[in-house]
Amino acid sequence: MLLVDQTSDRAIVVPIKIDAPVGRTVTFTAPPSKSQSIRAIFASLLSVACCEGSGEVRLRNVSSCEDASASLEVAKAFGVKITESHSGDGVLDSRDVMFSSPDSGASLRTARPSKLECGESGLCARMVLPILGLFGDDTAVTTVTGRGSLLKRPFDIVAGLKAFGLLVETNAGYLPVNVSGRLRAAHGRIDASLTSQLLSGLLMALPLTDGDSTVIVENPTSKPYIAMTLETMERFGIRVRTSEDFTEFHVSGRQHYVGGSYEVEGDWSAGAFLLVLAALLKLDGVDVRILNLSPSSLQADRAVLNVLERAGVRVKFENGAFSIDRVESMNGFEFDFTDCPDLVPPLVPLAVFCRGRTHMYGVKRLRFKESNRLQALGRLLDAVGVRYEISDDSFIIDGLGPNVLPQEDQIEVDSHNDHRIAMAATLIGLRRRGGISITNASCVAKSFPSFYKVVEMVLKELNGVAG
Repeated sequence: MLLVDQTSDRAIVVPIKIDAPVGRTVTFTAPPSKSQSIRAIFASLLSVACCEGSGEVRLRNVSSCEDASASLEVAKAFGVKITESHSGDGVLDSRDVMFSSPDSGASLRTARPSKLECGESGLCARMVLPILGLFGDDTAVTTVTGRGSLLKRPFDIVAGLKAFGLLVETNAGYLPVNVSGRLRAAHGRIDASLTSQLLSGLLMALPLTDGDSTVIVENPTSKPYIAMTLETMERFGIRVRTSEDFTEFHVSGRQHYVGGSYEVEGDWSAGAFLLVLAALLKLDGVDVRILNLSPSSLQADRAVLNVLERAGVRVKFENGAFSIDRVESMNGFEFDFTDCPDLVPPLVPLAVFCRGRTHMYGVKRLRFKESNRLQALGRLLDAVGVRYEISDDSFIIDGLGPNVLPQEDQIEVDSHNDHRIAMAATLIGLRRRGGISITNASCVAKSFPSFYKVVEMVLKELNGVAG
């Protein structure tokens, strides 16, 4: 079975042994979207803190992962009253959150927090930079910082904010950063070649300025995440005009975020791991149903459906659940991950058990995530005996085919304190005879706190281990 040792922060993953698999069905529920939760948290902050009079927003099924929790703490630092309650929908890792004005009724825009701690969330830390410019006066200075891997992620992407009235001083291109100035309507440029997260924060903040703005975007990446930001804003009553290629945005000022009720959809980033696990279980005759994933979602990682199709894995959506209809071939595949780099870790295990060569393109930004993911995934493949090639922007993997890896020794791999590396190693360990020991396993709490509980449930059910 799978064990998570709280003392040594280690997960011991052993292969699934299935007796009489025919007719066996396992059901998973995807957790709430981390990315959508954080966007909704900031939209709720702007709705309540920048409204006329009292305001209130209720968010349902907000992720309880560490990144979303850090974002809620940041929102509280602006003076918004936040009340959390247990979600009644039975979704793992979720909660309901109520945002409301402080009891004093005082305006929240007259002051700015002196320091914000963003945990390890790059999205939170980058989005909040332009939002800070809506609060306080020109003399106010806020230090934005974080911990762990976030301190190693680049923040030398902030020069474009100067045109909009903000001065951001970095620590040699990294956190902590100091933010001063007031956000103003302007015509400016933003470089989005590394990330679109700063752009998302700017787009969310500019509608609350006193004039109209134009944002020219150089080298836009992760376009589905930009679309998710615009969708979130629209649900809160904000409209932004954009070119089809997301290189130019026209933002009208003097708009207002509207309160109300908002529900966060399921997380396709976590769902990608569940779908790959479902495909691997299908090889052994086990059917899997995955709930709480929207087939019409704008999330970038919904592209996992296209990748699975290319690999010969047929997915169907029926009665509110995704499942693997059949596995026709499990052949190596080609795909460009420029707009969905977070899909690479869950799809590396798929590539390992495919026949032939897999070509992954558009992967260079993986070097600047919670770890250098290209390097970390390469070390994982080294440990399990899989050949691969890494270049500037491509990752090639020579698959071993769908059979269980025959090595009987238990090996140890390092998660590099990266949630997606830990989950990728787990999926491979489930089809390696000797299993895998994963260090720093608790890092999965960054996005999917119940991941190991879900996998352990599968092992107990299919291996016949008493719960």
